[in-house]
Formats: sequence, C-alpha cells, structure tokens
Amino acid sequence: MDSGRIALCENRRAIAPHGTRTASSACTKRRSAWSSLLVGALVWLVAAPAAPAKPVVLTVHGGGYFLFDAASMTRQVAAFEAQGFKVESVEYQLGNIRAGWRDVRAAVRRYPRRHIYAYGESAGAGYAGLLATTKLIDGAVLQSPLVDLRPLWGPTQGQLFSCTTPSCWRRFSAVLKRPKQPVLEFVPLDDQIASPDSSLLWDRRNRRVRAVTYPGIHGMPSPKGLDADLRRAGRFFWRQHSHQTSDR
Repeated sequence: MDSGRIALCENRRAIAPHGTRTASSACTKRRSAWSSLLVGALVWLVAAPAAPAKPVVLTVHGGGYFLFDAASMTRQVAAFEAQGFKVESVEYQLGNIRAGWRDVRAAVRRYPRRHIYAYGESAGAGYAGLLATTKLIDGAVLQSPLVDLRPLWGPTQGQLFSCTTPSCWRRFSAVLKRPKQPVLEFVPLDDQIASPDSSLLWDRRNRRVRAVTYPGIHGMPSPKGLDADLRRAGRFFWRQHSHQTSDR
C-alpha cells in the first residue's frame, strides 16, 4: 500500500448511497489484511524454536588453595570462548578448602538445566576432579591435578587450608572417589607438588579417567603448549556434549 492510499484511509470519510461500498469499508478490509499478516508474523516469531543454549565451561584457578584469583584464567577463558562455550572463571574463597568447595559448587548451580564442564589447574583441578565425582557436571579436564591431598598433610599445610585433620584431607582427595563423569588429566611426570603417581592411580582404577603424561614440572603444559592443550580440552568437552545430547 503506497503513502497516498494510507493517507486516504486515514483521512477520508466518504458518504455513499445505500448499498454501495465506501472508501472507509475498503480501508477497513485493507487494514484487516495487514493485521492478519502482522498477526501471522508474530505467531511465527513466538513459535520459532530458540537457539540451544551454549554448553558452559567453568575454569577453576590454581594457587595451592591460598593464592591467585579468577582473573588469572584470562587466557584459558578466551580459548574456550573461541571454541563456542559459555565460560565463567570461578572465584572461590582462599585459605579455606571447605568454603572454596562451597563456592565452586555454587558456581555450577548458577546454570540449571545446562550442560556444564569444568577445567581446573593445580588446586583448581582438585576441585574440578571432585566435581567429576558428583552429578553436578558432565565432564572435567585437569591440569597438574591435586587429586590426592594426603601426601601434603601436615600442621603448616593444614592451617593454610583450614583443613587440619587427616579425615579432611581424605574428604577432598578425588583419587579416593569414583568419578561419575569422564575426566581427562594432563600429568607432568616430574611434578613435585601434585603427585603424578596419584593421578595415574586414579586413571588405572577408573575407566572414566584418562591421563596424558609427559616430562615436565608442576603447572607445565604438554610439549605441544598450553594453547594446544586447551584446544584438546575443548574437543574433549564437545565430544562429551555430543554423546550426552544424542542420548536424550
């Protein structure tokens, strides 16, 4: 409908003999036709399926449970975002392993009804490994993981973590638990902080755990480099996501 006809429909009031069609009735039909088109378009927009929500990756920083913060994972966050994930770097309370664990679980629960994966380094890998022993997430990747706190137990370390009894250290050792979700570990074999023997033991005892080993010290990526490891972690998450969505 051109602008002249629109103006005519808006402004003209014609008077016609009985039984003839007036300009107003013609305009009414035109308006009715446009209304039907608009209603149909709105119905289509409302009925159109929404794009599926992106799977979520939570990155959990290291630092021995008493150092660093979420901002230290900027590079890791960018790498996972580039692979199509919704990413959150988790901030958790330092110096208190119990409180930190509550914060990590709270971060997971901010994404109800979403597929969630965890990537952690060192102490953060310890938390990510614990998440894999629950039903809160769908998979985890661990770098230089502290999956066994027992070798580190002692008065000084216990005070640093507010975890002063052997039972507390056992509780937060993922190696003593059975994972409910797939786990990929990057394990440097010369690690003097996080025992590679414990990580490999977890791998041998559980078919859901796979360890990738290489020469290196704590926190060191594989020989291919950190960016390659992060891409591999992303592919691992996407494979798990594909399996989980196809099983529904």
